[in-house]
Amino acid sequence: MSLRKTLTALWWTQFCGAFNDNLYKNALIIIFTFQAESWGLQEGAWWVNIIAALFITPFVLFSLMAGRLADRLIKTRLIRLLKGLEVGLMLLGSLAILQHSLWGILCIIFLLGVHSAFFGPVKYAVLPELVGKHNLALANGWVELGTFLAIILGTNLSALLIPLGNRGIYCLILAVIFMALLGLWASLKITSTQVCDQSVSISANPFQGLLTHLAIVRQGAGLWAAMVGNSWFWFFGAIYLTELPNYCKEVLSGSSYLVTLFWTLLSLSVAAGSLLSGRLLSTRLSRLLIAASLIAMSVLSLCLSVIDTLPSSNRVIYALLEVVGLGFFAGMYIVPMYVWIQQHTPLHHRAAVLGLTNMFNALFMIAASLLILVGLSQGLTISRMFGVLGYLNAMFLVLMLIGAPSLVSQQHSRQS
Repeated sequence: MSLRKTLTALWWTQFCGAFNDNLYKNALIIIFTFQAESWGLQEGAWWVNIIAALFITPFVLFSLMAGRLADRLIKTRLIRLLKGLEVGLMLLGSLAILQHSLWGILCIIFLLGVHSAFFGPVKYAVLPELVGKHNLALANGWVELGTFLAIILGTNLSALLIPLGNRGIYCLILAVIFMALLGLWASLKITSTQVCDQSVSISANPFQGLLTHLAIVRQGAGLWAAMVGNSWFWFFGAIYLTELPNYCKEVLSGSSYLVTLFWTLLSLSVAAGSLLSGRLLSTRLSRLLIAASLIAMSVLSLCLSVIDTLPSSNRVIYALLEVVGLGFFAGMYIVPMYVWIQQHTPLHHRAAVLGLTNMFNALFMIAASLLILVGLSQGLTISRMFGVLGYLNAMFLVLMLIGAPSLVSQQHSRQS
């Protein structure tokens, strides 16, 4: 099978999964926010936070185990198994919605988080086996493009369907089942791989091998910095995704439609930046990607923090341009991080290290939520919070330049 066909098959496999996660999860968030009483719930906002917590918790608990399992098994077989399980989850999840089963829905949300936690490491670990080192950067760019397109399409479709009542619910059910089946079909088209390590042991302890793999990361060339740098992307993004609605309301005096527009443009710009980054990593410009992207992200964050000093008539257009720029440079930044981890991790530990990275990503997103709570409790406005984030991002760049200059300049990426 040609490289293009197998990469297309993997693209659709991961796109369908990410689309379903966001469509199903955000549909429930909208239901519990606006239709809580019809479900017999008094505190819809409380259940929304429960949903978010249930989905993110498996990434902390099971990502390392998922990576070890992907190292032990043939990765394409594991992908097909997971996509088959997704079909079952979507069928059960649809039944839970139809029956208004709160506990059934909460169980499905948790299991979807488990499913995503197991799919994440194998998705990135299989790429070097499928495309080789010369096409790895571009392949990562395409994967990130698919991920963020799936996020925004799934999120926006949920917002369109739920207000339609029962018709919207039926369309939602048909959509998630169809996409699960499409993802399973696409996974069968991925070229089979053979790399596995049967010596990797799997136990009931989800943190088995944690210290061993931390040691591998610390010993690798720039691996620790790449893993933390990857998690920084999710820390940075979590703050923006969480606070953009409040920013649109308080600073821009906008409605929910403006929030949707901002989220859409942010995700599309991350996707575009990721794709371009994948192409540039094979050129001499690769040395500039990480540092230039972090500098741009800091500058744009600081600019967003002073938007409230402009005349109200000009705020929206400037904010839109700056958010698009933020997303674009964030996309440019994240692809080199994944490529570095894939290229510099020992073959039979690659998936486990990627799983460890996903665990750190989840912890950094939780830390972002805590930072927001602390900032708000201290009277920090949303604008000033974006300013603080800009300064923190600049400090992070300095630490990267001091601690991992080879990663920032991508000095070894083309030789690996």
